Amino acid sequence: MNSCAFFEPVGAESYVYGIIGGERVVVRVPGRSSSQTDDPLREIIPKDKLHLFGADGKWV
Repeated sequence: MNSCAFFEPVGAESYVYGIIGGERVVVRVPGRSSSQTDDPLREIIPKDKLHLFGADGKWV
């Protein structure tokens, strides 16, 4: 399931915590999101802004 577990608004941005392909992810998005818990992450993450990093902090 690729869904949002919860949001953390932090000033001018928000962190979205969720699951993609069985893996936990954290997504930083600008502003305060109007998305809700359990919304599909594909509706939250702009693909042209997506950067992936492994558990070691290196870009994948």
